[in-house]
Amino acid sequence: MAPSSREFRPDPGLRRELEGLRGRIGANRLGSDPVVFAHAAERQSTELVAFLASSLAFGNVKAIMASIAELLERLGPRPFDAVIGRPGDIKRVLRGFRHRWAGEEDVAALLIALGRLIRDLGSIEVAFRNADVPSEPNYLVAMAQFADRLATEAGVAARRRGFRFLVSHPSRGGAMKRMNLFLRWMVRPADGVDLGWWTGFDPARLIVPLDVHVAFHGRVLGMSRRRTADLTMALEVTEALKALDPTDPLRYDFALCHLGIHGECQKRRVPSICSVCPIEAWCRLPKRP
Repeated sequence: MAPSSREFRPDPGLRRELEGLRGRIGANRLGSDPVVFAHAAERQSTELVAFLASSLAFGNVKAIMASIAELLERLGPRPFDAVIGRPGDIKRVLRGFRHRWAGEEDVAALLIALGRLIRDLGSIEVAFRNADVPSEPNYLVAMAQFADRLATEAGVAARRRGFRFLVSHPSRGGAMKRMNLFLRWMVRPADGVDLGWWTGFDPARLIVPLDVHVAFHGRVLGMSRRRTADLTMALEVTEALKALDPTDPLRYDFALCHLGIHGECQKRRVPSICSVCPIEAWCRLPKRP
């Protein structure tokens, strides 16, 4: 039986060091994070740009940033207007676009589906609010219903492998990293990184956007023993983070993620790096290099 995050014991010292890490790794790292595109977007397009940026947040950071920049350049200065426009125009401006295995047809299908949804409801926020069940401990139900709605709007294009990857669904068991990332940006209070764009959503119900860096730290800090970075692991790590901050469990997500992105953690023993790491005392990596 897989161990659970109930084995994790919160330590005030760890919380103190994570708080210091959060203070050091914050808005100054925006330039290497996809959320920077949402910060730079014109107001009406902010929510949409955040969703598109999070949807393409897979692969190495350099490629992610380049693909988001290219997509937004193709959409023009007002992405909101472009996405609610004619499907034929969307397909035309995306001709030749590709990010890893998501090609022009997959991304066009996503944009067309988003455009139909926004024209009907007014915003992505309304779609999530309509899908949410406030009594649920997290936003999995809302994510599932939102993904179902996008698939309906996409029609037969929703069967494409690339579209199914771009629009994750909890029923498939994946970590839902990119949709959880989008929700973190929208729901957490504005702090220089996250946007705090949506009102009436509870940050305590967020699930950690489990990428390879956060999954690694989840393991070595004793938050989960799972080898696979799946939805079960994301929930375990989230529960452990709640033990550190019940009202804002994703408070330290950005800092932990960027430890790996910027090479401040090599995921192996490197004495010159580990000796100055603020969370070294809690790290379960073997002491031998």
